[in-house]
Amino acid sequence: MAMIELKLLILVIIANGMPLLGTALFGQLFAHPLDHGLKLSDGKRLFGNHVTVRGVVLAIAITTLTAQLTGVPAADGAIIACAAMAGDALSSLIKRRMDIQPGGMAVGLDQIPESFLPLLAMAGSYNLSLPIILALCTVFLLFDLLVSRLLYHFRLRSRPY
Repeated sequence: MAMIELKLLILVIIANGMPLLGTALFGQLFAHPLDHGLKLSDGKRLFGNHVTVRGVVLAIAITTLTAQLTGVPAADGAIIACAAMAGDALSSLIKRRMDIQPGGMAVGLDQIPESFLPLLAMAGSYNLSLPIILALCTVFLLFDLLVSRLLYHFRLRSRPY
């Protein structure tokens, strides 16, 4: 794995970890749902309570700062975070339609949109081919599954996924 690919993967991991860190640090303080309780015509929430304004703001702020610290342009860090959060919201939207409860497990659906979209957004700037993007998404998926179990073990997560 080339150095820039590793940096991009780290930024994707940070962007996706910030909402969880926000919950660990602040509990429900400032955890306003991004969908503001909006329900679609099927009567189900758009995203649910787990996709929060706080999580999005933390993801953008910390990923942008981390990008600068790693030598990646701040704007690219912000784009990565925005795309990761869009992927997270998309997976939540799909999970609500599939009657999977907020926080419920959906291997692949929980990891692929939030890693694929930011890497796709960076593909042109960093000459990322589709096989490289898919490989990085696979690494992210495996990393996420492992870290989720560790966070559960240390009681930083309420479920092992």
